[in-house]
Amino acid sequence: MNGAAEPNGRDPEREVARAAERLAASRREIERGLTVEHPGPILQVVGPVAREHPWALAAASAAAGALLVGLRPWRWLPPPAVLTSLLSQVALNALQQRSRAPRDGRQGEHGTDRRRD
Repeated sequence: MNGAAEPNGRDPEREVARAAERLAASRREIERGLTVEHPGPILQVVGPVAREHPWALAAASAAAGALLVGLRPWRWLPPPAVLTSLLSQVALNALQQRSRAPRDGRQGEHGTDRRRD
């Protein structure tokens, strides 16, 4: 339509450009979150294995999880210690969520800070 708006006032080319920019920004944010500047020794070993054999790593993770559930090490601790550790994790998560909340009071859908142009 060469930049002309539709009868309902919408400009499809502009909406596509905005959607493409939001997608690119989202991808940059994901890549930034996945980038590790100083990988530790475990990541240096696991990273190449994950790239070469992702299914083997997933199977090993599932096996480790099954072993953990089978052994049930949380039952070895006295109940007050388990309760204390769970409550501290809940409190820590609540504080982290609160620190990530937008400061200007504007929130988009589902509590995220999405601003529409």
